[in-house]
Amino acid sequence: MLKIAELTTFCQDLVEAVSKLLGGRTINIMDLDGIIIASTEKNRIGTLHTGARHVVSSGHELAITEELLPNYPGTKVGYNMPLTFRGRIIGAIGMFGIPEQVRDMAQL
Repeated sequence: MLKIAELTTFCQDLVEAVSKLLGGRTINIMDLDGIIIASTEKNRIGTLHTGARHVVSSGHELAITEELLPNYPGTKVGYNMPLTFRGRIIGAIGMFGIPEQVRDMAQL
């Protein structure tokens, strides 16, 4: 069975590898509580991402624009989506940038 420390290490390796493939984009992975567990911005690990919390609870993708930032403390402009495994939401993944520009990349 995979231990949580191994899982977070895997997630960190994953965001760093995918970021390199996408020109250095900032990528976060959040748990079911919206806590950032892996990020290319390591100083954000362990902080709350309220956009991810919304994504996990609603099951819907979320584009956060400059205008929406005040509604989602702990976030930045970008695109967030549910992270699923075997048909169940296990967290959220987000990518920094203008939502229309990063939406398709975030699908990776």
